[in-house]
Amino acid sequence: MGYNREIYESAKSFLDGVRAKNIKAYGKKKKWFRDNYPDGAEIEREIAKTAVLVARMLVSGNSDISKITKIKEKNRELIKKLGIFLKEVGLPEDYLRPCYDCRVCLDTGYVDGVMCRCLKRILQKEAYNSLNKLSPLSLSSFDSFDLKYYDPIVKADPKGSKTTTQREKMSNIYSFCKNYAKKFNVGSTNILMMGETGLGKTHLSLAIANEVIRNGFGVIYVSVPSIVCKLEKERYRYVGGKTEDILLECDLLILDDLGTEYRTQFSNSAIYNIINSRLLCSKSTIISTNYTIQSIESDYSKRLVSRLWGEYRLLKFCGTDVRTQKAVERVRMTSN
Repeated sequence: MGYNREIYESAKSFLDGVRAKNIKAYGKKKKWFRDNYPDGAEIEREIAKTAVLVARMLVSGNSDISKITKIKEKNRELIKKLGIFLKEVGLPEDYLRPCYDCRVCLDTGYVDGVMCRCLKRILQKEAYNSLNKLSPLSLSSFDSFDLKYYDPIVKADPKGSKTTTQREKMSNIYSFCKNYAKKFNVGSTNILMMGETGLGKTHLSLAIANEVIRNGFGVIYVSVPSIVCKLEKERYRYVGGKTEDILLECDLLILDDLGTEYRTQFSNSAIYNIINSRLLCSKSTIISTNYTIQSIESDYSKRLVSRLWGEYRLLKFCGTDVRTQKAVERVRMTSN
């Protein structure tokens, strides 16, 4: 996967900071040891001298195998001696070894010129953060979702069949979303949240995002208009970045406000490709929209509609605009 320069620099800066922190901690530990155990420190210095001597011989082209072998043997004996000393003073055998977050690349990000997995993970995280930075991920949680704004009154049904109140319907949706977030795993059900504005779609999708992120999964939360615009710039204006790859690789992708994008042949194709590709890879996606079923069927391709109806769990939100209700409450509180 390719990333733009900003993401590379951010990831490298983070890794450099990790390495610097670990080197500093190692330096302090080494100084403490030398100050408190001079005999052990002398053994450690002798080990360092033998290692430097071998390195100098190899660099200078000195191929005296017997001499190099003797120095290496002395090095092994000193290491064994130091291990015994550490054990005698009650310290672990690896006490004087540098500690790195990644023992494969020693926090450098590369092994023999090949990018280490640790740097790949950091790059992916930075890419997620870059796409998520405009999303209010910290503003919504399941605890702050209040069912009191949904009507608990049973409406008369002219057909006489059993009815469910708005509050009961939304309580069921709330419970489903909370359980979904708690048990989320790679390949979890896809969700289509449908309903008018202000009914809690964004709130619950953000609550899911927060919970899933806390459980260690990679989540990207974007609005459809913004991501279509970003993809178009990368496609036609040669702007650096591989947003499409990132969207396909994250564990959970949340696409907010389907239907508010400026619809073109490119936008329709981009949205379909994202949804279809993630289905093929068994990657979970949550889509929210203010559109009705009829609007989606009239404005999007049959291929896209087929994927939504066949592969997504439909959650139909109901009620009266919660934002408006909260605004009215604030006005009343101010006036009293």
